[in-house]
Amino acid sequence: MNTELEGFWSQIIDGYFRHDIKQLEAIDIGDEKYGLCAVEQFMAVASTLELLGKLLSKSAAKIANEDAAWAYYFKHYLAEHKKIKGAIHALVRHGVAHLFLPKYIGISKSVERDALMFKNEEGLPVLNVSKLTSLFIASLNKVKDDLTNDPELSKRFLANYTQLLQSSDSDFDNYRITIDEYIVDHPSTQAETSYKTKSTQEYRQPPQTTVPYRTPITSSKSDD
Repeated sequence: MNTELEGFWSQIIDGYFRHDIKQLEAIDIGDEKYGLCAVEQFMAVASTLELLGKLLSKSAAKIANEDAAWAYYFKHYLAEHKKIKGAIHALVRHGVAHLFLPKYIGISKSVERDALMFKNEEGLPVLNVSKLTSLFIASLNKVKDDLTNDPELSKRFLANYTQLLQSSDSDFDNYRITIDEYIVDHPSTQAETSYKTKSTQEYRQPPQTTVPYRTPITSSKSDD
């Protein structure tokens, strides 16, 4: 895997995604009814899956098409479950992204069950986010192997990522002046303030900000 791909994978996949998922999976609410963060964990998995689907796709049209990117990833890396890909995307992905809740079906973190989808006691279909997470994490190994061993795929991946960055830069330009004006009008009064963490009761500086991988992509050749 070349330097640019290593940088992307280290920051986005092994950095942000894996660490976020580790924290979300570790949530233990005991007998409480709320707070398990199944929705948040699903969105972390779904958005990363969709991003990789866009970057791996052969067609430029698929880069801008969430449905096509989702289908591409399931076809190549979650083929055993591709029959249910459309339902998960339309009912769960779109539901939680726009309405916070899935459409009609349920969503749960059920580590005791090995099924991706099951019916609860009331007969309601339920997506098992814990199973989806484990399947997706396992599939990342194949994605990385493919990028390492297929120069054409890695070249396309980097080209697609460059295109996505350019698109996001264009979107930002539409709001650049508005954002700058707002920040000037509403200056921060806590930028340098330390805060006390709940878990350690120690004072620490605010955490790092999540940002896209921005290192210029200049080569598609694999390092020796």
